[in-house]
Amino acid sequence: MKKILASVAVLGLLAAFVAPIYAIKLQQAHGPWEAKVQGDGALSGGSLPSYGIDHANLGWNFKANSDNLYNGQLNVVEKDEGGEMLNHYKLYGYQVDTKTYNCDTHEMRVEGFNDEGYRVAAHFRGYRNTSYPNSVWYWVKDGSTYLTNTGARLTLDKPFFVLCNEEKVLMESLDVYANDTNGIDSSTLYDGLNYRFEVSGTAFAGDTIDFDAQYSITNRISGDIWTDSVSGYESYGTGLLDLFVNGNDVQWGAYNDAHEYSMNFMGDGSSVNFMINDTYYPNNTGFLTVDIYAVPQ
Repeated sequence: MKKILASVAVLGLLAAFVAPIYAIKLQQAHGPWEAKVQGDGALSGGSLPSYGIDHANLGWNFKANSDNLYNGQLNVVEKDEGGEMLNHYKLYGYQVDTKTYNCDTHEMRVEGFNDEGYRVAAHFRGYRNTSYPNSVWYWVKDGSTYLTNTGARLTLDKPFFVLCNEEKVLMESLDVYANDTNGIDSSTLYDGLNYRFEVSGTAFAGDTIDFDAQYSITNRISGDIWTDSVSGYESYGTGLLDLFVNGNDVQWGAYNDAHEYSMNFMGDGSSVNFMINDTYYPNNTGFLTVDIYAVPQ
């Protein structure tokens, strides 16, 4: 069995999305898409030019509808170490003639000729890129001559996602074992990113008790049903045998026979602990599964 119900509400529950994470939304393979991205800082990698550029700012504010009509623009500003602007290249949405994206690695590349006739390109690498996740590589060429660094990178200041036929992205799957007094910690959740925790399954707590994330049934009691309190142990409160989040009892929603529940959570740059709350763990068996999804907006 478990500890007495905690009365503290879980911190980080989503009330309103206040810090959007970068995401291109593609409802169909070639449907509408949009992105707003920012990278700023010291350049790394590639061949840096000899004329003093070692910092850059790259801004992308861009939308396209299903008719491939674009608005917004790509801005590339190259700076010296002191922050003084040395070069500024713009590429307006209607000038983009190449756009590609990868829904698996969450990457996107755009390029086209700007008003000066330069070829401007940017390659945004998403969080699943195995080499340089959440970064952008850019270049500007006059014919075959590079006007900018070749292959230098900027780190994006937020995670980057490409959503094709999905609205959420599976980030991690955890098994929370019923006999583990400490529970299990997630990976670090990005600050400002909206997550959805989806929990499923049932486990066993001894004394003929089966339970899920919030509800339980004591099978030795004739006619018992799934309830928030543990039948036969009501004095321990409704938090007994619940799946706690960061040590707090949370509401997983109304009971359902599939034993599947969810809640929203705002990442804050730290990990999250999931633990089954009990007072006696040795006779517990089984586990609950928590799938952690990112829900970029």
